[in-house]
Amino acid sequence: MKNIFKYSLALLTVILGFVSCDSERDDNYQPASISGAQVYFSNDIATTVNLTFSDTKFSIPVVRATKGEAVTVNITKEDADNLFTVPASISFAEGKDTADLEIGLDPTKFEYNDFKTLTLAIDSAMRTPYGVGTVTLKIGIPLTFKSLGKGTFVENWAGYQGMVEVQQCDQDPNQFRLVKPYAGFDGGEDFDMSGEMTPYLEFYLLHKGDELAGVTITQDDLIYFPIYFTGMIVPDYGINIEIDHPAEFSTLRSEDKWLCNKVVEYQSNGLPAHVQFAPYYYMEGLGGWNNTQVDGVIDFYFPGFEPLDYAVAVEYEGAFVNAENESFAKINVEVGSDLDEAKIYIGEGAPSNDMLIGMITGTLETTSITKSGVYDIPCNLNGDLTVMIIGFAGGEAMTYDYDQFTFKYGSTQETSRAIAKLKNRKISQFGKRLNSFSKVVK
Repeated sequence: MKNIFKYSLALLTVILGFVSCDSERDDNYQPASISGAQVYFSNDIATTVNLTFSDTKFSIPVVRATKGEAVTVNITKEDADNLFTVPASISFAEGKDTADLEIGLDPTKFEYNDFKTLTLAIDSAMRTPYGVGTVTLKIGIPLTFKSLGKGTFVENWAGYQGMVEVQQCDQDPNQFRLVKPYAGFDGGEDFDMSGEMTPYLEFYLLHKGDELAGVTITQDDLIYFPIYFTGMIVPDYGINIEIDHPAEFSTLRSEDKWLCNKVVEYQSNGLPAHVQFAPYYYMEGLGGWNNTQVDGVIDFYFPGFEPLDYAVAVEYEGAFVNAENESFAKINVEVGSDLDEAKIYIGEGAPSNDMLIGMITGTLETTSITKSGVYDIPCNLNGDLTVMIIGFAGGEAMTYDYDQFTFKYGSTQETSRAIAKLKNRKISQFGKRLNSFSKVVK
């Protein structure tokens, strides 16, 4: 309360001071006038200028504050590569407050994606103090891309799947990019999507003999992707999550650390059909989640190639006791169409890696099923339990799901829950997400 009173008193003093000054004002006061040409660069100038090999010139708008008499204003340039022809001055016609500064160039001196810098400055005696007097432009000929359509983007770490456009570079057929692959993601339970999102997730097909981070590649099928900002933010950290190729980290700069970033399958026309990314989910200067040695973290399936349906989902729906006084848990299950079988286990406590491993190795007793439905699983346990399901294809564990519930042996319980959408957790991702954060600085 004392502070509020102190600040209020100070404010009152200021107000009274203004009243006092106002009472002594000079009614003949005139604000200082601005003279001269008052020229500046338009705020609408795009600082990146994209050209084609047929362009020999481009222009940028220059503005003056008044539409007075005709005037000519000197322009200077900084052009380290001496690639641009810039007039020494620009003229405004009488009654006109805009003029175009035309800049010449020789397109044969440019290469794709090699942007050059040009800095322009208006004569300091003729510019306005209220506008931009100097502008720096990045000028070049960008690579061009063609759309291949929309494929399936599966983000197993964050828990998202969506249709995403893929584009191929016209000049380099080994270069591709996905158009805002996280744009359709709402963040789920773990993230908000308020961070910066890079427009394109680019990736390059590497070949034997290519060099990356000082390492010569010895095999085909590997991929590299530059740093990509996902827009995902973990509220507890407040830093945008980027996905990094392992080559960005000094401790991971060897080919054997890059093997999970690869083309999994090709199309008959030579294009990839399925590409997987194994990134380091990184927050600048803080650390993140190292998934660089894990298969199936992010999968992208090109148009016409859909991911195999290995998804499973499980949910407890209640309990009942039969006429023989045997107790059962009623389990609602969905099984993906490309799975050979799924195994169900009910155990005490929370889900764990030991539970997962025991089901895979056969040391835990499970119930085998092959199709979706509601199953009555014998259960003679009490307390907090976990029901876990693992999907198998070709004898290999593919995906898992689990649900937690409280059970009382010998009682009848019912729930009205409907089974959730297929979660499609990867076996290799169990226990690997937010709880595996590590503090790492590049």
